[in-house]
Amino acid sequence: ASWTQFRLTAAGLRKLDSSRTEFEECQAETEKEFAALQRKYESDQKRAHLIRSQLEDQLAECDKWRHKMHETLVNHERATLMAHKERSAQLGGELEEIVKKRDDAENRKAKLLSYMDNMHTSIREL
Repeated sequence: ASWTQFRLTAAGLRKLDSSRTEFEECQAETEKEFAALQRKYESDQKRAHLIRSQLEDQLAECDKWRHKMHETLVNHERATLMAHKERSAQLGGELEEIVKKRDDAENRKAKLLSYMDNMHTSIREL
C-alpha cells in the first residue's frame, strides 16, 4: 500500500507542479496584457488631452468672433452698421460655420471622454 501511496503522491505532486507552472504562465500573460492595456490607455489619455486642448482653443476662437460681432453691433453708430451690412452677412455665415465646427468638436469631445471611461473600466476589470 505504501508504494501505491508513493505513486499517487508523486503523480499528485507532478500535477500540482504542472498546474502551478500553468498558473504562473497565465499570470505572466495577464500581466503583459495588463501592461499593454495600461500603455494604450495612457497613450489614448494623452491624445484625448491634446484633442481637448485643441477643441478648447477652437471654442475660444469662436467666442472671440462672437465678442467681435457683439462689439460691432452694440458700439457702432447706425450709419457704420449700414456701411458694414455686407460684412455682417459674411460674418453671419462664418459664425454658422464656426458654430457647426464647435458642435462637431463637442461631439468628438463627448465620444473621446466616453471612450476613455470605457478604457478605464476595462483596465479596472483586468
